[in-house]
Amino acid sequence: MGLRVENSMKIFQGKSIVAYSWNHGNEYTMTLEDKKGNMERIRVPAYMKDMFEQYFAITMGEEELAA
Repeated sequence: MGLRVENSMKIFQGKSIVAYSWNHGNEYTMTLEDKKGNMERIRVPAYMKDMFEQYFAITMGEEELAA
């Protein structure tokens, strides 16, 4: 049984992204951790994957400029 695709950004509220994987065909997954240390694995649609890739690229560019 596969993971349900999460379409709402509310799933990230109060959680940190621990890991992500874009390499399993068209299944884009992320592992989230809440403040209590509970982890959950979610599947996100392609448009969210693209959005996160853009965010990570901007963040990495800003970190390189600050260094």
